[in-house]
Amino acid sequence: MPRRPTPLSPEDGPRARFALALRQLRDDAGFDAPPVDVIAAKFGVARSSLHHALRGQRIPSVPTLAALVSATGETRATDGG
Repeated sequence: MPRRPTPLSPEDGPRARFALALRQLRDDAGFDAPPVDVIAAKFGVARSSLHHALRGQRIPSVPTLAALVSATGETRATDGG
């Protein structure tokens, strides 16, 4: 069973706002959004980097951000969204 996401608020600062935006991308992809493990394997990015970005612990590097956006964008593109 997946963990619940760390509660974040936009008032928590720029990292939290960025993480909330990344989470919204995943939420918009719906049930087709790939799990972090799949994104990490497909794009060669560390799972920890993906988790840190989604938890608001770090602003992601360009490769990590590209992996998250590409993974969620692929599911949205196939939905016609």
